Formats: sequence, C-alpha cells, structure tokens
Amino acid sequence: NGFACFETPMRAGTRRVIQELKNANFNVCVLTGDEITTSLALAAKAGVTFGNNPYFLKVSPSGSMLEWEINGMKMPFTLDAALKIHQAIERNDGVVVFSGDAVSLLLSDDKNDEISQYVRSVILPEAQVVAGSSPHQKYLFLRWLQNECRRRVLMCGDGVNDIAAMRESFVSVAMLSGFVNEFSYDGGDSIDTGELRRKERLKKWCIGSNRMLSTNLAPSSIEGAGIGNSAVASIARIRVKVINGLNDIDRTTKSNPNLGVLMSIIRSAIGEEISRYKELKKGGSGAANILAEEERLKESIISATHISPNVPRSDTNDITTGEACLASSFTLLRPCISGVESILRAGIAAAAYGISLHRKVALNCMLSCYNLATLYKDGLRYGKYMWQVELAGIVFNDRGSSMASSTPRPRLVTDVRPSTSPFDLAESCSTLLQAVSHIVTLTLSVNSARRLEAKYPTHKNHGGINIKWKDKYDSNDACAGALLSSLVKAPFSTSLISDSEDDDTERSILFRKRPFEPNFFSNHVFIVSLFQNAVMTLVNHRGWPFSISFLENRTLCLSVGLSFLLSTLCVAETFPVVNRALELKPLPNQSSKIELLRLLLFNLVSSYFAEYISEIIFNRDVWRKRICRNAYHPQNNTCIGLGAAEEADRLLTEERRQNGIIMYFIALIIFNACFRTLNK
Repeated sequence: NGFACFETPMRAGTRRVIQELKNANFNVCVLTGDEITTSLALAAKAGVTFGNNPYFLKVSPSGSMLEWEINGMKMPFTLDAALKIHQAIERNDGVVVFSGDAVSLLLSDDKNDEISQYVRSVILPEAQVVAGSSPHQKYLFLRWLQNECRRRVLMCGDGVNDIAAMRESFVSVAMLSGFVNEFSYDGGDSIDTGELRRKERLKKWCIGSNRMLSTNLAPSSIEGAGIGNSAVASIARIRVKVINGLNDIDRTTKSNPNLGVLMSIIRSAIGEEISRYKELKKGGSGAANILAEEERLKESIISATHISPNVPRSDTNDITTGEACLASSFTLLRPCISGVESILRAGIAAAAYGISLHRKVALNCMLSCYNLATLYKDGLRYGKYMWQVELAGIVFNDRGSSMASSTPRPRLVTDVRPSTSPFDLAESCSTLLQAVSHIVTLTLSVNSARRLEAKYPTHKNHGGINIKWKDKYDSNDACAGALLSSLVKAPFSTSLISDSEDDDTERSILFRKRPFEPNFFSNHVFIVSLFQNAVMTLVNHRGWPFSISFLENRTLCLSVGLSFLLSTLCVAETFPVVNRALELKPLPNQSSKIELLRLLLFNLVSSYFAEYISEIIFNRDVWRKRICRNAYHPQNNTCIGLGAAEEADRLLTEERRQNGIIMYFIALIIFNACFRTLNK
C-alpha cells in the first residue's frame, strides 16, 4: 500500500552550462525519448525552458492527424492556432514542445499543405523540447535542421540510442556513463565538480597574481604520486617505473645493472609515458581506464594523508564506454555537459586562429614573391648574425601568437563568430591592403638604400673578377697550373716555384664568396623585415573576442615589443656595439635615420588602418565587440557557479595591466631613441 520514487539528480553544472549557451545566443533543444511530462520537468530544471504554458504538438489518436494541446486542452491543427502560438512564443509566453511522432509526420512528404509548411518553417526550428523520440526520429529531425534550416548542430548524447543522430550532426559529443558520482559526501545537494576542476586548473595558470605565487608553490603530494598531467606528475611516474624496473632486476639477478640496462629501463619508462599521453589525447575506454585508476590511487592517498581533494570523491569507479567513442567527434570522460561549453570556446578560438594563420601565410607568400622578383635577383646578402636574429624574431612572434590564439576566452561571447573562410570580404580586403602597405614600405626603403649607396658607396672598385697574369711563370704548363690554382684556391699547381704568402693574397678567387661588407642595402632590408614580421603578428592576432588578446599574453607582448625595440635602436644607433655585432653599416646622417623611422611608422599605422577599416566595413559585429568590451559580461545573469569564469577574467585583467606596464616602458625607450635621433 504505497509507492516508491526514483530520481537521478541533475548535476549542478548543467544549469550553468545551459545558461552560458543561451547567453551566447545558442539555441538549446532537448531531444529525448522520455515522455512529455518528464521532458518538460527536466528542461525547466536545466534552464532550457521558462514559462508555464507548454504548446504541445502531437499526433491524434487516429494516427493520421496533428493536434495542439495547451494545458490539457486540445486545439485543432489550424493556421489561426499556429499564428497565435507563434505570437505567444515571440512574447516568451510559452514553450514549444513536439512529440517524436509529430515531427516525423510533419517532415513527411505527405504534409505539403499551408499550415504544415508554416509550422515546419516558422515554429519547428524554434522547438525547445522534442519528447518521445525514437532513434530514427532524432535522426530525421537533426538532418532536417542541418539540410533545410542550414543550422550548424552540435549533438550531445550518451551514444546508446542516438548514434545515428550523432553521426549525422555537424559536431557530436559523447558522454561516458557512470564514471563518477559527483555529489557531496553527506548525501546533500550536488556540487559543480566541473567548476571545481576549472578553478584548480586556474591556480596553475601562470598569469596575473598567480605569477607571483607560482614560484612559492611546492608540488602537491597528489602530483608527486604521479597523478595528473603536469610535468611534476609525469616525472614522478617515470621515476616510479625506473625504480620498479631496477628492483625487479635486483630480485632476479642479484647484481647491479650496467649502464645499458639502466638506459633501457629509462627508455621504456619514457615510452610508456608517451603512450599514456597519446591514449588520453585519443579518448575512449583506454583514457577512461587511466583516469579511473588515477582516481582510485588519489582516493587512497587522500584517505591515508587526509589531504583536501581538488575534486570531490567518487563512490564508484565503474566505466561504461559503449560505441559513442567511435560515433562522435569528441568524448567527454565524465557524464556532464560542462565539457560542451569548453569545446565550443576552444573551437571558436581555433577557427579564429586558423583564419589569422591563413592570412599571415598569404602575406608572407606575397612578400616572398616580391623579394624573389626584386631584391634577390640582383643579389642580397646578410651579415653573419642578421638572418639568425630575424629568424629568432619570426619564431618567437609566431610562438607567442600561437599560445595566445589557442587559449579561448573564459566565456562564450554573444552574437559574434569568426569568419568562416579566409576569402571573406573582410579577410581578403585586409590581407591585400596589408600586403600593399608592406610592399610599399619595403620598396621605399630599398630605394632609399640605393640612393645612399650611390652617394656613399661601400666598394670603391666594382670591377668584378680580375685575373692577374704572373710574369714569373714561363712554361705553359706552369702558367696553366698556377691559373687553376688561383681560381679555385687549391694546391694542385704544376709550378715548381713555391708561391709566397703575398702572392696567395693577390690571386683572384672564382669559387669563393667575396667577404661580406656592411652596406645600406642589407641594413634597410634587415631592419624593415624584422619590423614587418612583428607588425604582421600584432595586426593579424585575432585576440578579443575569440581568444586571449595581445596584452593578455606575456610571451606575445615581449616578442613583438622587443622586435620593435631592436629595429628602432638599430636605426637610431643607440648602442653601436649592437650594430657592429649585426654588421650594420652606420647611417651617414640624421635625415637618412629619420626617413627610415618614418617608413617603419608608416608601415605600422597603415597596417592597422587596413585591418580596422576592413572590419568596420565588412565585419561590423566584431568591430563593435572590440570597441564595446563591456558587452562581453552578460547582464541580469541568473546562472549559478560562474566563479571559475570570473576568476579567469580577474587574472586576465591583472595580466593585461602588468603587460601594459611592460609595453609602456618599451614604448618609452623607443620614443626616447626617436627623440634623440630627431634632436641630433
């Protein structure tokens, strides 16, 4: 005489992630096989739906007709009813719910009447819940969204009865079932473990105030035991494997291992660590087993040492992988949708970085073609260390840009997405205008160098290769041998008379390069190329609102700032020892220095102008976001547990302030060098 109630509590992070997606204007739809009452209750609890007026479209008992049901009252499937429901939806005064059978019937070829077309084109794309869906109905609905509505769909499921829909979706995310029971220890409310893990990762992010604390942090006993993906944990795992291998040899052979055996053990331990990294990166059951084993080891350490855990304890370590790992693009190793938001943030950052990388490649290709067609056809040589310095600048600039561009923003941004192609109008226009700016700057600098070279020539004698005949060689064979010896600087002369050292230095050389002599031509090309690499990195770094901005990455700031600083100091000749080390020829007068500084300034300003004019004209949404940065923080946000995102924003603000001070001092040095040059 009673009943039993069973509940699977919703994870605390679900509502937070759903609200983040809705704040970023992603349409969220629950596509489930549960019946209507259960589906609506879960959708409301997760924050997918708001309101108490569900407009439910279902199939009539006859099985051939559609009908509306509103608060238990049935309404005919007419155009007037559909118009009223659509108006209520636009006022946010209701929830649109479809049954799986209704979706299947509505998308069939038989339904081509006016009311069906209206519901299919206007109301169905805004569906928030599709309840009672079979696997085939999920597949039909998702395929219709992508093919007919041109939507980019991300499907998230456990991979049991939604494999077909996941394979059809643009992006699919599979969640493994039964990995960790993420609830509080006393059986109370659930805790947002995704948020806790993210906060723990933020503590190891060496930016802002964390930069000062990171030097005082000792490795925790958790990492020291080989748990986690940090460098400390990796070294601990390798050390344990080496010690165990040495102990096994000692037990079996009763002798000390030689150097070869020791190196074999170390090589095997490093190989196992690499295999572990690849397995975790690949995902699936192997990665889940590794994490489960580490979870058990962590539990034993916590219980033995009473250490406060970074993440909540788990009551079970059972793992169910299923076929989802093979059917989906991504696999979440915990049954929680917290990873979906991370995937979207990382995907947006990667897409923006891909476009900017294509743009930089296009710019470098155009500049290389220009250099090959103009500069190098007449011969251009660098000094001993010029190319190494320029290459170091390119490497460090690209490394800083890559680090910043691959780090996503802490939150998804509303109503702005990166370009989908490097051939968009904004991207193409910016790339072409920047290329014109760089080519014009390089051309003007080369012309300036040629004028200086003509006025202040480096070589007094440009007679080319001169062959000087020696009177002391009387015999024909001796003269021929001496001639060959002088050409190739080789000791195979047939002359019987020994040559003096003075004679060797006077011989003409054919197969050896003339020693490099500093000249204005190589000066200008080196300085302008070094400066242009930094300009290309700075201007084409996407940054806000897709990834970490320029001032939020210390490596990028230092690489670009130091490239600007070195270029300016070389022009101003502030430190002559640097110019001599780079084999730069001193500029003859003040006007030549001012002219080169003007060209560098023109290159920087015109490149920035090209980028922002293209954004203002062709990509106004991104431009507005760059100007109105406060729009990044959602107003009237009702979601819970945003501590990690807010903490990340705080750290980025501190890092931006610190890097701004560094760039300010670099700018002061540059302005001081320019001021001294102008007033000499």
